[in-house]
Amino acid sequence: MLQRHGYFLISQCEEFGQDEPYACLVQALRDLIRQVLTESETQVARWRSRILTAVQGNGQILVDMMPEIGLVIGPQPPVRDLSTRETQNRFHWVMQSFIRVFATVDHPLVLAIDDLAWVDRASWNLIQQLTQSLDPLALLVLGSERTDRWKAFLDRQNQTAAVETIAIEGLDRAWITQWIVDSLRCDHGTAEPLGQLIFNRTQGNPFFAHQLLEFLHRQRLLRFNFDLGRWQWDLDMIHNRGITEDVIDLMVAKIRNLAPMAQSILKLAACIGSEFSLQDLEALCEGTGGLREGLQEAIQSGLLIPLLARSVEGWGRRSARDAQADQHFKFIHDRVRQATYSLMQDDERCSQHLKVGQHGLQQMLAQRQDDRLFTVVQQLNLGRALMQNPVQLLELAQLNFNAGRKAKRAAAYEPALKHFVTAQELLPEELRDADFLLKIDLELAECQYLCGQLTEAETTLQSLQDASQAPLIQAQIYALQMACCIHQNRYEEAIDLGQQGLTILGAQLPEVTEADRVLDALQNRLIGYEVDQLVGLPRAEHDRALQSQMQLLQYVAAAAITGDRARYQMAICQMVALSIQHGNTERSAYAYVAYGTILGAGLGNYSGGHRFGKAALQLSLQFNALQGITLFSYGGLLAHWKEPFDACENHLRDAFQHCYRMGDLLYALYTLALSTDVHLLSGLPLHQAQQEIDSFHDLAQQRQHASMLLDARVKQQFLLSLRGMTTEAASFSNAQVAEADLLAQLQRPSSPKNTLSRYFIYKAQSLYLCEQYDQALEMAQRSQALVHHHFGVVVAVEHYFYYALIPGGPLRQRWN
Repeated sequence: MLQRHGYFLISQCEEFGQDEPYACLVQALRDLIRQVLTESETQVARWRSRILTAVQGNGQILVDMMPEIGLVIGPQPPVRDLSTRETQNRFHWVMQSFIRVFATVDHPLVLAIDDLAWVDRASWNLIQQLTQSLDPLALLVLGSERTDRWKAFLDRQNQTAAVETIAIEGLDRAWITQWIVDSLRCDHGTAEPLGQLIFNRTQGNPFFAHQLLEFLHRQRLLRFNFDLGRWQWDLDMIHNRGITEDVIDLMVAKIRNLAPMAQSILKLAACIGSEFSLQDLEALCEGTGGLREGLQEAIQSGLLIPLLARSVEGWGRRSARDAQADQHFKFIHDRVRQATYSLMQDDERCSQHLKVGQHGLQQMLAQRQDDRLFTVVQQLNLGRALMQNPVQLLELAQLNFNAGRKAKRAAAYEPALKHFVTAQELLPEELRDADFLLKIDLELAECQYLCGQLTEAETTLQSLQDASQAPLIQAQIYALQMACCIHQNRYEEAIDLGQQGLTILGAQLPEVTEADRVLDALQNRLIGYEVDQLVGLPRAEHDRALQSQMQLLQYVAAAAITGDRARYQMAICQMVALSIQHGNTERSAYAYVAYGTILGAGLGNYSGGHRFGKAALQLSLQFNALQGITLFSYGGLLAHWKEPFDACENHLRDAFQHCYRMGDLLYALYTLALSTDVHLLSGLPLHQAQQEIDSFHDLAQQRQHASMLLDARVKQQFLLSLRGMTTEAASFSNAQVAEADLLAQLQRPSSPKNTLSRYFIYKAQSLYLCEQYDQALEMAQRSQALVHHHFGVVVAVEHYFYYALIPGGPLRQRWN
């Protein structure tokens, strides 16, 4: 670490902090920022440049989480609103990119996390992604936890990152005895019985052993005989006293021996957290004398430690100049805080939490910053039992709502869900506002969906349909219901919901039988329009009704594209028609490029489709939206009909960069799937194509996307077959993969048909190249039944080429 100028960060998780997203990471990263700010101006400028390059215009996301970073990177432009899923992926990408700046092989980062069992799930998920994607020599995460909670933690988190567990055993009896010898300056034989007793009571835990020895001294069971000049103790008296084996009881006894003021300070601090500031204590104990003396007593008793003072004694003599620097303290051990907390009755705890929360709220409002929002809301929630005033409850409901939205923006959906549930519960009947309740329920339903609680989300959404008659709200509800259905492959139901939502907005999706008429009508409407003119249409980005209609149609297209091509075409045609009639929205770029695909792959008008794709690219730049998806559609579904493969590869490379940077990792994966198709067709050397496909496989595995993993596996085995690295010629089996098992996975009802078609296409090609023509023809015929699932995708060309070539194989064999 010292040789490579790395950073060592420490953070501690708290039992009451699990609802604060990224709590332990933010705590550590704030420490990192403070370390950076102590460096020279030149070095700070270097870090600024690296961070801004890494996050690529998304610095405000970091500022929202850690306002201190603004001192390093300066003011940042606002970030664009995205869909919820894109927001989650973008946040993870930005956080990972930021951490990667500091975590390199040449400049490693070590993150030590204490009390890991209380880590919030958002932090843990991000830590897993980092450990999977970074070199082990760049990032090391050290977590500490007691044995009784460790296994349960691992089971609960269902981790995918490799976790190496190092069990740290307590000191054995011999070490405890030696410690007694060194501490009490006695011989080994004298120390042995006391060492045995302490070992039996503490099982060798060093902290517990130290506390027990102190307890014996306070109880005068261990005392120094000045006449004899040595320590003495009576084992019979110690046994008769019935000393507890629970360190909490020892701590409680120690705390109860303190002066009342010191006890009050400890209780208040226990409610604040494991770490607290002198300023907070002074504000919360205003008008109470003896604060400084009580704090000093707690420090000298070994229960608290000052974080910045050189020594315990030094804190008591600090100068006025140091007063602001040495203002933070922490409990010596979490068991001390637990013991202090256990001394309070429920009412006293509520009162203390309420006082801490109200003080934090006043500070937050005065500073006009919400960086302490989660902490404040947590404290007020713990003290809400003492809130009787309906106005206070309404204010707390609003604070929980704000905390939920902030957590959702940070992609921490479980804490967000809890905050929305709490806001719903807190809303007093006499002040219940229908609009506010509707907002809570909409956010609640979306978080239920994002947390995988699809049944609960659909129940909430169903109840909301009766609660609001506003068309735009109804459309939003239908869109969420469609997302739930698409997530569960209930495509027909999603399409029905889309039709109902469109009806609410005064629109309608024509019957499937009218698909050709709709397409003809749009083509007639486009007569007289130059495609380039579409880019210059008025912008309708503030037309909420149009935005809702376009969203519903896009979801209909997503639900219909694999199994209902006619309805897909109608949805796209309607999106194009709406754009022409009312003006362009950010979804118009998607509509134009999809319409270009219909013209090319559907009608054979490749030149027309290409022009629509070009127009879509220009429009996506105008709106600075959906650039990745538009580039994906253009590079993967249109460009290859008119442009060389290297140009297609460039478009898809740009698409991947946009999608990955904006957090749309699903389309990033789709882009790699089509990009690897192009690599296989373009004549790229096989070992290079293998590297590209392996990268695709790694990202699919990281995202745990089963369909994309299958797609990558088919291509990997095909390439291994071409390179002669399978069990036999034309086989897709090797030591790691059995081809029969792979085919069985592909033929499951839940597996995508286009991936199964790819298998037959590549299998036919491999068999043909190995001159196994009968088997190759069988594969090509099976592919023929599925090739329609490749709408505009270049791999379909490979099917038709080999389907035409294979029958001539035996004739070529005879000629040879």
